[in-house]
Parts: sequence; C-alpha cells; structure tokens
Amino acid sequence: MITVAGFFFDEVALMPESFVNQATARASVDGAKFWFNCNPSGPYHWFKLKWLDKLDEHKAVHIHFTMKDNPSLSTETIDRYERMYTGVFYQRYILGQWVLSDGVIYDNFSRETMVTSPPDPSTITNYVVSADYGALNPTVFLLWGFSNGIWYCLKEYYYNGRAASNSHQKTDGQYADDLARFLSDQGDDSSYFRGTIKAPIILDPSAVHFAILLQQRGYEVIPANNDVLDGIRLTQSLMSNGRIMFTPGLTNLFKELASYVWDDKAAQHGEDKVVKEHDHAMDAMRYFCMGVLAPETDESGMQVLPNY
Repeated sequence: MITVAGFFFDEVALMPESFVNQATARASVDGAKFWFNCNPSGPYHWFKLKWLDKLDEHKAVHIHFTMKDNPSLSTETIDRYERMYTGVFYQRYILGQWVLSDGVIYDNFSRETMVTSPPDPSTITNYVVSADYGALNPTVFLLWGFSNGIWYCLKEYYYNGRAASNSHQKTDGQYADDLARFLSDQGDDSSYFRGTIKAPIILDPSAVHFAILLQQRGYEVIPANNDVLDGIRLTQSLMSNGRIMFTPGLTNLFKELASYVWDDKAAQHGEDKVVKEHDHAMDAMRYFCMGVLAPETDESGMQVLPNY
C-alpha cells in the first residue's frame, strides 16, 4: 500500500478503468491532484463518461489542445500528421473529438484515385504475398509488387469452402499447391511475371500448421502483426497518401472494402471493434501494411515510413 499526493496519467484513454480507480484511491493526502492527457476515443468511453462529463463533480478543468498549439511542431510536420489519418481517426487524433467509430471502415477508398492499371512488370523490383488463412472461413492470398515508390496489389486468390459454388473445404496441402500456382505463370493471371517468382509470405499468425507446411516447401514465412486498430489506421494512411494502389481485377477485395464496417454495438460500450464478417481480404491487406510499411521511429522520436 502506498499513499501519494498526485498522479499523472499519460494516455489515460488506453488504460483500464480499474487501474485508474486503484491509483486515485491511493491519493489520500489533503489537496491531492490528478493530471490526465490522452487522444480522444469514442463518446461512450469510460473516461469520457466518468470524468470529462463530470468536471464539476471532480472539480476538474478540461483543456483541449491540438497539434497547432504545440510551438515545437513545424508546419510541414503538422501537415504530414494530418495526411496520416482519415475518417474517425482524423476526427479523434487531429481534431480531438470524442466520436463514434461507425459505418464503413475504409471510407477513404476511391476507385477513381486508388485503382489503376498494373505497372510494367519490368519495373517491379520486389514481390510480397500477404495471406489470411481459414480452416472453415475463406483463405486469401494477395500479391503485392513494388514499382517506382508504390506498392501495387496485383492479384488475389480467394477460396471459400462454404460457398455454394465450391464443393469442399481444401486441405493445407491443397492451399499450398494453389499458392505455388498463384506465384507462377501457370496461374489464372500471368501478366505480372514470367516463370515462378519467390516472395516472402506474411501469414495470419494463427495459421501455425499451414506456416510449418509452407516452410517445409521452402517459403519464407513471416508471422503477421495482428494489431487491428493500428493496422487499420496505417492502412488508411497508406491508401490516402498513395503508398499503396490497387489493380482492377481484385473482385473480392473491392467487395470487402464496401462491406467492412465498425461494430456499432461495441461502440455503444466504448469499444472500437470491427464486425468479423467480410474481412478476410481486409485482414490480408492489413497484414501487408503492418509487415512491410509500418512506421519506424527516427532519432527525434517521430514516426516515419520506411523508404521502401
């Protein structure tokens, strides 16, 4: 047991309510004070309801700062951060608003600006596959190619054993065979390369047995980072800034972009969650972004995207 005269809670919106309650209960010195800072979350978040909405009860003051109030940030830095976010994340992290996560998640997607013809195969210098594996749910492979500073999603593999058009669920071996065809000019679309290409596979981290099989067949397998919210924020940013582009034939990915939505019931309880439906290509896309283009930190502590 400790007795303190105050607490400073940095990014309190990311902390469990129970932790804050325990900490404030230890401040039994007369005149004890608390300081909180955070980026906003949803309007039903416990900190919004129990502290910001009850300032008089807590004898508290709420001061709203934005990046433009920070004299150490240059105009260029502020502009860069404003370009990093769209939708609900822009409202929260740039405008400082406590708003719901609702509706379509990738509401920044535009066919006019983000879908384009594939680059000349001779200009593609790197390939990567991102994969979401489903034992009962669909399995997705996305092929990405890097050309002149942009990663292009070139083609997709999408198999749903529950679909009426498919008669059975495939085995791991069959999926591995399909991946081999996907990476060869014997596949459905051979316009992106000749022969067979080698590419690392960024794979759903839960697909342990499939990962072992792929490694036994000589593939480099990288477990995906499955941080959903950070992955969505990064993917939105990369889309809006033209770091990733899409080619026209990605039928299932485009369907999911239009139907991948926030869980409104969870939002009413202060949680940011996605509806776990129509999300397999979305997961594979997010795995790629987190595995290849996740921000790094420079010497000043600022986040920067890799020079890929």
